[in-house]
Amino acid sequence: MEKGEYIMKKVLSCIIIFALIFFLLQINVYASSIPLGSVTVNLSKEKIAPGETVKVNINFGTELGAYTFDVAYDKNIFEYVSTEGGTENDNGTRVRVTYYDSTGGSNPRSNMSVTFKAKADLVTTNPTDFSITAEGLANSDASQDYDDITSPIKKSITVEPNYVDYSIKLNYDGNIIA
Repeated sequence: MEKGEYIMKKVLSCIIIFALIFFLLQINVYASSIPLGSVTVNLSKEKIAPGETVKVNINFGTELGAYTFDVAYDKNIFEYVSTEGGTENDNGTRVRVTYYDSTGGSNPRSNMSVTFKAKADLVTTNPTDFSITAEGLANSDASQDYDDITSPIKKSITVEPNYVDYSIKLNYDGNIIA
C-alpha cells in the first residue's frame, strides 16, 4: 500500500467518524424537547358580575419541576388577586408565574392557578379573553424539556353587570287640552 493511499484512507475514516458523531448529536438535540400536548385551561366561571373573582386553572397533564406561565388579561376589566403554584410577577397586563422544584424532583406540580377580580365600577357588558403561554417547561428531575407554548391558549369570559328593569309610569290629573 502506498503512503498516499494510506493517508487518504485515514483522512476519509476521520471524516466519516466526525460526520457520524455530528449526526448523532443532532438527533439528541432534536429529541430532547417534546410537545406537552395535554395542557388544559379552565375558568371557575365564564360569566361574572363586577366585583366578583374568577380563577384561571391550568392543568399540565403531567408533573413539571420547572415552568414559566404567562397569563395575559385586560387591565381595564380585571385586577390581579393571587397565584397558587409559583412565584408571580404582575406587570398590569400579564401575570408571569415561575416555578422551579429546588428539591431536585421530589416536589413537582401538575397544576397552577391565577385569581383575578373584575373591577367593581364596570357598568356595561365586557367580553374578553385570558391568554396563556408558557416556556421553560421541564419534568420533575429536569431530565426532559418540553416545547414552549407560543400559540396562546385563550379562554373567554364575560363581565356583565346585574341590570335592573325600570318601569316609568306617567299620570296626568289635569284637564286634557285639545
